[in-house]
Amino acid sequence: DLARAVAEYLGVEVEFKPVEWATVELSLTGGDIDCIWNGYSITAARQAIVDFSEPYVSSTQIIVTLTDSELATLADLEGKIVGTQMGSSSIDALAANAEIRDTFGELKEYATFTEAMMDLQNGRVEAVVIDSIAFYGDFNVKAPEDYAVMDENFGEENMGIGTRQEDDAFTAKINEALAALKDNGTAAEISNTWFGEDILIL
Repeated sequence: DLARAVAEYLGVEVEFKPVEWATVELSLTGGDIDCIWNGYSITAARQAIVDFSEPYVSSTQIIVTLTDSELATLADLEGKIVGTQMGSSSIDALAANAEIRDTFGELKEYATFTEAMMDLQNGRVEAVVIDSIAFYGDFNVKAPEDYAVMDENFGEENMGIGTRQEDDAFTAKINEALAALKDNGTAAEISNTWFGEDILIL
């Protein structure tokens, strides 16, 4: 909805195009898409490849289990099968916490968080590392009674819209639109619709 609002502000049509997340930067630089807008965390590795808009939301790398799970702390993950999405910032967060990741019995990487969460439901993994925006904006709203979130996490990060490094004018226009939507209240209204509060950091 925020992307639609930005497009409307800019007077352009927006098309939502699914791509393989593990190669999403290649889709951008190759011209298949014009921006990456899907819980795209700002990391140093990504900044070497793409440009980013101003951060618009902050997220936390959380650990999700089923409500009947006995897992409650990061230490409890020792020897357990943990899932996450390949190519995601969750992978980066786990790499930054290698001393914990290396205690896992197995780290299973999925093409999408949806597949990882399905395997959590089916008992093929015992926990999923996922960014909080993706979890609370999608999976938790569908079945909040099914999931538990650990108090501990793998850190916070800011998210932005990724653009090609040569598209400075486009990035500036996105930033202009985001600022305008903040000022006129549209951004807060969208956030409240989806999250019940204004979580944007614009």
